[in-house]
Amino acid sequence: MKAFLKILGLFSCRIKGEEIFEWYQNDQLFSQFNLSLNKLYASEPPTLEELKMYVA
Repeated sequence: MKAFLKILGLFSCRIKGEEIFEWYQNDQLFSQFNLSLNKLYASEPPTLEELKMYVA
């Protein structure tokens, strides 16, 4: 649940074009889910497909 909430926070920053704060960059939290961090921390707005991938 914590990882998903952080992902939503990252999405919010990406949608607004804001800098991603260090608080969101918790690689240890995300590592257990084998997520692509480069894509997660990308500067472009998130897509619906990306959201579906994280939900799954």
